[in-house]
Amino acid sequence: MDAFKYIKPKLFSTLKNYTGAQFAKDLVAGIIVAIIALPLSIALAIASGVNPEQGLYTAVVAGFFISFLGGSRVQIGGPTAAFVVIIYGIIAQYGMAGLTIATFLAGIMMIVMGLLHFGDLIKFIPKTITVGFTLGIAVGILVGQLKDFFGLSMGAVPAEFAEKMIAYAQHINTIHWPTLLIGLIALLIQIFWPRVSQKIPGSLVAIIVTTAIVGLGHISSVKTIGDLYTIKAGLPTFTMPQLSFGLIRQMISPAFTIAILASIESLLKHVPNNTVVYEIFGSLFFGAANDFLNFNHEEGKNVLILRMRNVPAMDISGLEALEETLEICQKRGMTLILSHVNKQPYHVMEKAGFIEKVGQENLCENIDASLKRAASLA
Repeated sequence: MDAFKYIKPKLFSTLKNYTGAQFAKDLVAGIIVAIIALPLSIALAIASGVNPEQGLYTAVVAGFFISFLGGSRVQIGGPTAAFVVIIYGIIAQYGMAGLTIATFLAGIMMIVMGLLHFGDLIKFIPKTITVGFTLGIAVGILVGQLKDFFGLSMGAVPAEFAEKMIAYAQHINTIHWPTLLIGLIALLIQIFWPRVSQKIPGSLVAIIVTTAIVGLGHISSVKTIGDLYTIKAGLPTFTMPQLSFGLIRQMISPAFTIAILASIESLLKHVPNNTVVYEIFGSLFFGAANDFLNFNHEEGKNVLILRMRNVPAMDISGLEALEETLEICQKRGMTLILSHVNKQPYHVMEKAGFIEKVGQENLCENIDASLKRAASLA
């Protein structure tokens, strides 16, 4: 039974010392995640070929169970765009019943792969394959959204890539220019907004701005989600899929694809067993600098990675917090690794001599390099 202790949900051990202050922070974090995740869930549901409310159901139910049964106190569960291409094809050919069966089969396959420690095989996959794999998914998602982005007047989009491109070419003369303009505005906001603010997500700003333009400008020719889809209020009704041996047999191949994709997605950012990863959001100024000092020291952990990609600025109190964190790590026999340090915080650290203390080799340009460095210290 000791071998299965690692599957104990982290929530059960965290609640033992849970405080009101932690709840307040978690509540704010939950609101921020919801603001980003709910519009994203609607978008991915539409891209997958289902109604928007089904994306909301999935975000709420799956998000709850991921947090309730998850093994980390800092993980976030949400939809991933990598599955859009696969799910769209399954739904187009087999419907929701096929997707439900494929999902259950994929879950069983992943459990078996986990028990057999197939995750160790990730080390043998060449980097070029994972890069090409990710790029292929991105291209597939991009092509799948061209109909709505250009406002093309056409029927259902084919599931296959080549057929999609042929269908778009046949209807290229039906471009709706106001729709294209709104899409370009939303795209540009998401590209350039991070230069304005790191705290407010660009996707949220894009939704608010473009919705205001269409609504206040009375641009009725631009179709909204409400115009294109009927969003049902209330909870979904529970139905059992029509099971048949023939359908289950047909779903084995799509289920295997989902299982492999989900496994690779999770393993590409696999955190070594000796490592604890924390991410800091926002500037490290007085009053906010000490929030991450009380990190948990779990047995067997000898590396702490602080992801600082979302820390645009830091003052002396932030530097003092990092120095205190380094001292805590040294007392516990841990190595502190800083991931993706931005320009201004780096200059503050360099001027104070902190980089020499932590070691130049422990300042990594991204999380991939940080995890590789952590694995070398195992």
